[in-house]
Amino acid sequence: MLALLPGHGKETIVKLLLPVALLLAVAARIAAPAPVPLRRVAAERVRENTPDNAVVISAIDPVYFARFAASGSSRRIIPLSRNVEYASALLVRKRVDDPRLRLLKWDDDRALALIRPHAEEAVRFVASERMDELSTEVAGGTPVFFESSFAHENEAKVLAELQARFKLVQCVPYLYQLQLR
Repeated sequence: MLALLPGHGKETIVKLLLPVALLLAVAARIAAPAPVPLRRVAAERVRENTPDNAVVISAIDPVYFARFAASGSSRRIIPLSRNVEYASALLVRKRVDDPRLRLLKWDDDRALALIRPHAEEAVRFVASERMDELSTEVAGGTPVFFESSFAHENEAKVLAELQARFKLVQCVPYLYQLQLR
């Protein structure tokens, strides 16, 4: 253990280098602050470029997005599909005491089949399930937008259906207004 201690001559070097290294680390942190999360950038883009009464479809989780993009307005946030975080969650008000559940993992389809009769969707609907209602909203004059920065290739089918039903007019990068074809 004593071998790890610096010798008498090296002790002064360590005393000088340690504060210098700490000062450099602090200066580097000040010079390059933490980047703003991309979800926050997307939320600000929606706030700045959509009217207060807009419907916004996004692949960003609706809890976060509603807080930062829709707060203080009447914007409605709709998840793109059930693949979006929280959009596939189930809420159960009372404990489900079924002995078969103990044998299954939470992500097993059989467990979901046992829980579903006692549960409700955390997000009642998503855009992929209500394309007709979205068409009605657009036809009625409600501005409907699609925020695309978090849409991934696993959403290809939903994106193809959006493009088949609507003309996507780009407002700013990653933000499109839906218009009827």
